[in-house]
Amino acid sequence: MNMKKLYTFVFCLIFSVGAVAQVNVVMNANGTFYSCGGAFLDSGDQGGPGYSNDEYFTVTICPEIEGDVVTVDFVTFDLDETGNQNSWDNMAIYDGDNTGATPLGSYSGTALQGLFVTATPLNTSGCLTFVFDSNNAGTGNFVGSITCDTPCDRPVAVGT
Repeated sequence: MNMKKLYTFVFCLIFSVGAVAQVNVVMNANGTFYSCGGAFLDSGDQGGPGYSNDEYFTVTICPEIEGDVVTVDFVTFDLDETGNQNSWDNMAIYDGDNTGATPLGSYSGTALQGLFVTATPLNTSGCLTFVFDSNNAGTGNFVGSITCDTPCDRPVAVGT
């Protein structure tokens, strides 16, 4: 790797955080939000009682700067698992700006507690789409921290 490429790679690693906007995204309506520094909250909002029964919302979170990717770090993730497993409260996550994008998984209980979800390198929008569905048998809560990063070009080894 020549020195110019090495310096570019190191610079990209050091300055990979995009612009930060403190926009909280509350999952209480369908929509697309642009945020790189707020919180992703259940419909109970910050400090609230948690989400309610019978909710169904689709929310897309996109980076503010084209080329960046969104990451959500779930500080709290505790969805109710009352009833039949097929009817547990759950959150499906898609790697893109709509539900037609590649699914990253469907999660219930505490499956995402302390974990993060990030857009993959193949996702050109940098967005993540979340579909939340709660049954009528119990409630829970979730809170995530939203960040954005500028992915670096992968280094390429060149032999001479």
